[in-house]
Amino acid sequence: MDGANYGNEVGIQIVDRDHREISELLVEINVNTEKDGDAGRKILLLRDLARVTYSHFILEEWMMAATNYPSLALHRQRHAWMLEEIRRLAEHWGKERSGLMRESMGYLWE
Repeated sequence: MDGANYGNEVGIQIVDRDHREISELLVEINVNTEKDGDAGRKILLLRDLARVTYSHFILEEWMMAATNYPSLALHRQRHAWMLEEIRRLAEHWGKERSGLMRESMGYLWE
């Protein structure tokens, strides 16, 4: 997937790199879900996604605060929601079937 454009590039190298890594993890998780893959692998992927996403959100929010980004509060709420969805998916992956997972992954992808 190297070089793929996911439509979320902002022109800041480190931010764009994080966006690509997050997008690639989401694609891998979706592929794993579609083929009803190994639950352990799904949880590892979600943990990787949570780690990368959390560190990215810290950086992004710091950059936004430094530039007085006008919608920072709303952006923080979206970040908190995404992190909660990732946590919820990891917690319930084996308990719920893939329809719910696909729906939640779709929301994260958007």
